[in-house]
Amino acid sequence: MSLPRDTPEASFEGRIVGHFRLIGCLGRGGMNDVYLGERTGDFEQLAAIKLLREGLHDRERLARFRAERQVLAELAHANIVRLLDGAR
Repeated sequence: MSLPRDTPEASFEGRIVGHFRLIGCLGRGGMNDVYLGERTGDFEQLAAIKLLREGLHDRERLARFRAERQVLAELAHANIVRLLDGAR
């Protein structure tokens, strides 16, 4: 996936987050941006990488983001996204 260079998300293309290289923006929400990530290393894997939007890193938003991460970690259902990692 390639993004036009005039979009704010284009600057994140190629950035490494954890074990994943960001390929492009999949969508934007109120507090978060979701990117398509390609795993780097010994095997291939694609994943959606959800990042708290820059400038929104106050305590309340970080707490909500971490609470969502914990809920996803506890869920196991075929129709709900599976949490692979939750880096800080």
